Amino acid sequence: MWKSLLRCGIVGGIMVFLWMMVSWMILPLHKVAMNRFVDESEVVSTVTRYAPKDGIYILPNMDGRQEVAKGKTFIFMNIKRGVNFGDMAAPMAIGVITQIIAAMFATYLLLKTKAMKYWNRVWFVTIVGIFAVLVGVIPAWNWWYFPGNWILFELFDIIIGWFLAGLVIAKLQKN
Repeated sequence: MWKSLLRCGIVGGIMVFLWMMVSWMILPLHKVAMNRFVDESEVVSTVTRYAPKDGIYILPNMDGRQEVAKGKTFIFMNIKRGVNFGDMAAPMAIGVITQIIAAMFATYLLLKTKAMKYWNRVWFVTIVGIFAVLVGVIPAWNWWYFPGNWILFELFDIIIGWFLAGLVIAKLQKN
């Protein structure tokens, strides 16, 4: 079982990671969903002046000290100072390791099922991806007001990525 978990996890995780790279770096989908500030340096100056430390900021603040009024602008922002976008080695390594671990979990679940034909195994892994969307992406849309096109692209990314992983995991793993 461990050999299958490791083999399918590595190959499936790399497949998802490669798909995400193609989706983010080659396809224009995510660029369509992201807006640009009119004056980025002014925004950075203002935000960092009023955000004393790194972390998540929400407006209106929901700590109970302010009345949350209808019709107010909602802002959900992550502040992280000192990011070097030219050095992607660590985020890339963490990204591929995370996908490998996720593929190992999907393979583990698949190994616990009854014997299935190839396409049923592919759909099983794809459904694991759909589950990830339901518990990870949809809540961001619901609670943090992420835009619909952003959520659709995330849905697309995750489901296609795990479908592709399903193709290779189903091929490598046989019940």
